Amino acid sequence: SRPPRDGVGVVEAPRGTLLHHYQTDDNGVITRANLPPFLLRGDGIDDTLLGAAEESLDLRDRTQAFQKKIILAALKKTKGVQNKAAKLLGLKPTTLNEMIKRLGIEPGNTPS
Repeated sequence: SRPPRDGVGVVEAPRGTLLHHYQTDDNGVITRANLPPFLLRGDGIDDTLLGAAEESLDLRDRTQAFQKKIILAALKKTKGVQNKAAKLLGLKPTTLNEMIKRLGIEPGNTPS
C-alpha cells in the first residue's frame, strides 16, 4: 500500500505535548515538515512558521494555535469522535480531552 502523503507527529514530554505536521513523497520520505522554530537547524527561522509580521511571535501563543489547528483537523477527520482523534494523534484520550479544554475547543462545533 502507498504510504500517507500527510501526517502528524506527536510527542508527549514532561513539559508538554509537541505536535508537528509533515508531508511525504510516494516512497514515504519526508519532503516538508512544519516544526517549531526551536527545533530548526541553523540560525534562520522558517518565516512560514511565524506567519505575518503583525501576528504575535509569542512561542506559547503560536504553539497553542498550531495545536488547536491539528486537533481540529483530527476531529474533523474522525467526525468529532474524540477517542478516534486521540488515536490518530497518538495521544491518550484523557490527554486529548485536557488539551481540548485548555485550548477552548468546542467539541460539538468541529468543522465538517
